[in-house]
Amino acid sequence: MIIKRADIRDASDTLALIDQARTEHGLSIGSICRAAGVSLTAYYQWRSGRGIMPETEAAVRAAIRRLVKRPRSMSEVPK
Repeated sequence: MIIKRADIRDASDTLALIDQARTEHGLSIGSICRAAGVSLTAYYQWRSGRGIMPETEAAVRAAIRRLVKRPRSMSEVPK
């Protein structure tokens, strides 16, 4: 797969969505990344200013929607 520089987007909107999911729903960065099929390294690269591929951005957004809709187990409830 050839990645064109023009395909890479600014990750700030996705990072804001991740921060919102963490604050409002108590989701961890790790759980969001696992559900989206991306590494924590990728997340921290976005934080450092690297862009995000549209497919990855869509996967992160879909993962957050899935995680927010699912019922939380008792082990995930903050004490």
